[in-house]
Amino acid sequence: MMHRVSTLASGALLVLCSRMMIGKQRLDGLIVVLLLTLLAVLLFVPMRGGVSRRDLDVSQARQDVRGLVTALRAYKTEYGRFPAISAAGEREPARRNAELLEALSGIETPQNPRKIVFFEGRNAQNKRGMYRSGLDPVDGTLLDPWGNPYHVRFNVQGEPEVESPYADEGGPLRVGVIVWSLGPDGKEGRAGNPADSRSSDDITSWR
Repeated sequence: MMHRVSTLASGALLVLCSRMMIGKQRLDGLIVVLLLTLLAVLLFVPMRGGVSRRDLDVSQARQDVRGLVTALRAYKTEYGRFPAISAAGEREPARRNAELLEALSGIETPQNPRKIVFFEGRNAQNKRGMYRSGLDPVDGTLLDPWGNPYHVRFNVQGEPEVESPYADEGGPLRVGVIVWSLGPDGKEGRAGNPADSRSSDDITSWR
């Protein structure tokens, strides 16, 4: 009788130990899976970081370009004309775009006596000694994510036709206002060639 009880006890102990070993193996397997998943995340996130930063910058530039076009169209609807910032209706980097932004910001100026806010710019960020992606605190210029001013051109007569800055467009653009950024490389057209804009990284409002 005692031998039988001892045999049963030994068998139960073996079953328990076997189950514990199986449970430990499963736990070990689960820990390995979790560690591998964590390692993959740690390796994958930095790899995506460089790509997503550029994507975010391009997305922000597209948003700014569209926002400026929308603001200028709204201004024209309100006042019956575009802001008279130049006789040619053009604002190039040499003269910056601060005066134009002032006319759209809601500050009382001769260009916006009703103080309507057409465009709300954000403050530029100082990254590596250069202001980028917002209003330059020094002169109020709206900068793209790479630190260059946005280009703006419109038809001062209000007609839906503007000369393209790129020679390969094949003629005037059938729009009343255009805005563009020189993109990540900071050059007009592909590698600074305005005759080759289709393969450039420039960001435009009309494409």
